[in-house]
Amino acid sequence: MSSQYLQNVHSQHWSNPCEPNPCRAGKCELISKVNYTCHCVQYVHGHLCEKLNYEQKPCDSNPCYHQALCTNNAEQSYTCLCPPSYSGKHCRKNVGECNCLNGGSCQNTSSNGLSYRCQCPPLFTGSLCEHDLHNVTFCSHSPCQHNGTCILISAPNGICLCEPGYVGAYCEKRIPFCQDNPCRNNGTCIPSGVDGQCLCSPGYSGTVCERSLKTFCSSNPCRNGSTCIVINHTGDGFCLCSSDHAGPYCEYITPGACRKKCQNEGRCAVIDNKYGRCICPKDVTGSYCDAPLHPCAPNPCKNEGICVHETTSLNHYKCICTYGYSGENCTENLNRSFCSSNPCQNNGTCLESPTSGDGICRCDDGFGGAFCEETITCGNQPCAQYQVCLAETCVNVTGELYCLLHECEHGGTCDPETRICQCQEGFGGPRCELRSNFCTENPCMNNGTCIAATSKCMCEKKYMGKYCEDKRFLGKKSKKT
Repeated sequence: MSSQYLQNVHSQHWSNPCEPNPCRAGKCELISKVNYTCHCVQYVHGHLCEKLNYEQKPCDSNPCYHQALCTNNAEQSYTCLCPPSYSGKHCRKNVGECNCLNGGSCQNTSSNGLSYRCQCPPLFTGSLCEHDLHNVTFCSHSPCQHNGTCILISAPNGICLCEPGYVGAYCEKRIPFCQDNPCRNNGTCIPSGVDGQCLCSPGYSGTVCERSLKTFCSSNPCRNGSTCIVINHTGDGFCLCSSDHAGPYCEYITPGACRKKCQNEGRCAVIDNKYGRCICPKDVTGSYCDAPLHPCAPNPCKNEGICVHETTSLNHYKCICTYGYSGENCTENLNRSFCSSNPCQNNGTCLESPTSGDGICRCDDGFGGAFCEETITCGNQPCAQYQVCLAETCVNVTGELYCLLHECEHGGTCDPETRICQCQEGFGGPRCELRSNFCTENPCMNNGTCIAATSKCMCEKKYMGKYCEDKRFLGKKSKKT
């Protein structure tokens, strides 16, 4: 779903349900802080004054205010029986002694002083200021239109998440369905006026092709470099084999290839004169016995190192060493820091505690896990920095909402402007998750500033070094004679 449909991440307090007027052919009256009723023009009725009937009775239009009783008279006329304190043809005038509630001020509306209206203080409304709005939230009166979803982000504030084809703070604006191509996963949008539909690629379904179907190719069944092809929208498919391979999944080689290409003392076995397989010695593998066994079996990494198969080469691997070890097979005892073995993958940044062996990997956008080894996506795409994932869509949010969704650990506080955690003493890292007392004794010399989040010293212009201990030479170098 395009971020257009989730735009206007919008914070609001109470919003009058009569503004804008929901009544299509009439006037709106607020009867509680979240409810209203519509008073329709002649010959119109319905909850929103949306129905036309020239044979209806006058009271069907709900002409009387303040829940007055309406009676039908002869010749298409009516009478409103007003409750106490109200008068007029439609019972809209306050009469008698001023009864404004909740600190409302009384203002006369007639020269004889018999009618008045109430001027209400903030967060009160109604003809007598009787409705208290202090405990009303953005979602109390269901402001999101066209099946939009209302979400409280920090009461009383909230946002509307819109369905495809609608935008606006309240999802009130209709846009052509195909305007921003909402179809995901290479789906094709077919317009029809302001409406439209998504024609999904094989393997996907849903209104905007957001759901992945299990197809023949979902589990990558085709082997030996063959191509998997989905042939219809039900997910059926087949493996297209190379000239030397055969079988439902191209798992066998052809008898001719088997007899000619088995290497390293491999023996050819032919099955039903249709398929062939090279039977390999114990130290080699592959379709033609042309590759050594998996480079990580057995594990070549020592000292509890983790072996990762580098797919660029059949026999190449990389060791991710545990703390204190380094080298190609983790045999070198460094007795140094968490970061000494470069454990962070996919361009992750290694952060370490200067007072212990602890450390963390700060991952680039789109990656996660202890060593940034996991690929993280939001609706098949990574979110940019400071975006969040809502309904499988990357959304730009305010600093306040970003801090609500990214809590700082160990008592740290998130700054909405910079979106950076201000850590308590003794902790550091992007979310204050790294225990460190680097700044406790303020090790930075020569007026350097200690940054707890990164456990580093920010030096003044004239100094450099880990602790700002070295004086920076700013003069011109003299020429040797």
